[in-house]
Amino acid sequence: MGVIFYLYLFLGGGSNGVVLDLGEAYLDNFEVAAKLIGWPPATDLDCDGFIDWGDVMVISEYWLDTSPDKADLNKDGIVNFLDFAKFALVW
Repeated sequence: MGVIFYLYLFLGGGSNGVVLDLGEAYLDNFEVAAKLIGWPPATDLDCDGFIDWGDVMVISEYWLDTSPDKADLNKDGIVNFLDFAKFALVW
């Protein structure tokens, strides 16, 4: 399965409170967000399309849980360092 890459471009209003006209943009209000589709779903624990600090937060919420819904990446029945090591390989 290949990886699908989506690129999003967001433009905001002026940082000085002035509304932008058509075709105008301030660099400080320019955001490019990329999303990769096709990651192994087990490592994207918060399902936002990124492997990042949000996923670390999820793994910490389930830390040492013996009946986890998710975050048990190696499926041994507990969320521990083995799961974090598997997560870290993808990050």
